[in-house]
Amino acid sequence: MAGEHPGRSRGAAARHLPRATGGGNAVRPIVLSLLLWSWIQAGWAEPVLEASLDPPDPWVQQQVRYRVRLYRDSHLQQGHFLAPEIPDVLVLDAGGTREPRRVVRGGREMELLEQEWLLFPQRSGRIVLPPPVFSGRDFYLRGAPLPLNVKPRPPGSGDFPWLVTTRLEIVEQWSGPLEGLRPGEHRVRRIRLRALAQTGAQLPIPVMAPVAGFEIQPLPARLSWRFEEGELWGERIHAFRYLATGEAEGALPPLVVRWWDPERAGVREKRLPARPYRILAGETPGVRPAPAEEREPGEGGEEEVSAGPGPGLPLFLGAAGLVVMAVLLRYGRLGLARWLSWLAAQVRLWSACLRGDCRRATRVLVEWRRLHGWPPMEPATRRAWEALDRACYGEGESAWSGRQGWPGLRRLVGRPARERDPGCAGDPLPPLWCSGKRPGNRAITRRRG
Repeated sequence: MAGEHPGRSRGAAARHLPRATGGGNAVRPIVLSLLLWSWIQAGWAEPVLEASLDPPDPWVQQQVRYRVRLYRDSHLQQGHFLAPEIPDVLVLDAGGTREPRRVVRGGREMELLEQEWLLFPQRSGRIVLPPPVFSGRDFYLRGAPLPLNVKPRPPGSGDFPWLVTTRLEIVEQWSGPLEGLRPGEHRVRRIRLRALAQTGAQLPIPVMAPVAGFEIQPLPARLSWRFEEGELWGERIHAFRYLATGEAEGALPPLVVRWWDPERAGVREKRLPARPYRILAGETPGVRPAPAEEREPGEGGEEEVSAGPGPGLPLFLGAAGLVVMAVLLRYGRLGLARWLSWLAAQVRLWSACLRGDCRRATRVLVEWRRLHGWPPMEPATRRAWEALDRACYGEGESAWSGRQGWPGLRRLVGRPARERDPGCAGDPLPPLWCSGKRPGNRAITRRRG
């Protein structure tokens, strides 16, 4: 029909059905409704939630890949996975929710949405994982619980810090040669450990054996982990200062690191070879600080000198007082009150995010918007606000992470502007109460005409 909207053709046909007047005509709309409902049910599949473990029977403290998959008929079934909370198990997010993709399941094309976590069981025995959950605005889907059978450390595996990995790397670096040292001089030894499928905190701490002629001083360690091509790598870097104390000659003992290989079901080891050294005789000089290139972050050397307050402290306090007075004179009591209200809102929002209280955080933001408005949302801020909105008005309130949302949400509580309200700028006779004036100040006399 000419001029008919293409998206309403089915509705238009329904409007032209003959009116039921009795007999068979009264049954026709009911039959058509039943046929339409059967057609919708045949073309729509219920979402399915599944989970898997790899491996299902790990050793204690071995990495386990926990994958949760949602098969849905349409991307309109929006929602998010809830992070698992498992006693005696460390849980690490493996990169968030992956991009959805189309797959064929049971002869039917569906959309697959999946997320992966890394589990590290801290005790042996049977651990039952809670059911996986996918929470959306219109539905709440719960899967089936999974058992995790954790094997204990095998007897007779040896006396060493327990570490389960299939690949380990160990490298050392010295700040200088160990030959020809004099008493009072030193060298810094850095040892770097990397292991596959482990975090930096799970790697063993290297133990330095005593060496004649040296005083060994440990320096701060660095722990980290990262994903490389989808695999977790943990790293631990330890540094030690070898301070020469007297004439000596010999060799540093080798450093041995052992671990358990789950693929070989046995103990493996790597070692750093022995290293010869020689400290010459001579008068021991005073201990001097380490060169800048040999210092660790936060290290100031061996000697610490305590200095008095000096003349800089009074000057600093005087300058700070002048700054405070200038701020008070510039903004007045009204400006100071607004800055204090901004600070109070920031503190209330941070407290709500720290406690994971999504409803309290929403109240703080809505109240600030009603009084002062919001600045334009950046992409990170919009994602944080949408996550807070889902947590408050969906069924996944317990899954909201206030610590992750704080960097984006805090930008909504923008600092109050020093200028007058935009609504007052275009009025030739502004009202007595604007953002730049305070009740009680000198009255404004208006003359019209």
